[in-house]
Amino acid sequence: MRRVRALLVTVALAGGLAVSAGAAPAHAAVLRNVYYGSDDCYRYGNYGVQNGYWTSFTCTFVSTGSGTPPYGLWFLYA
Repeated sequence: MRRVRALLVTVALAGGLAVSAGAAPAHAAVLRNVYYGSDDCYRYGNYGVQNGYWTSFTCTFVSTGSGTPPYGLWFLYA
């Protein structure tokens, strides 16, 4: 059971790194966080601009599956 769990964790981490590496906009410097909803991504991005943590930000949606509504994650780059 431990081997199976370790293998699943390794695969999940590798898949997550591949998704985040392919999702970065060309002008983005740093991935700040990942969110399930767009409202959280934009709220924290605006908070960072208003408080001087960064000058601009981008929220990018990456689909993780099909369905209605589309399922995926929101990546905050600043």
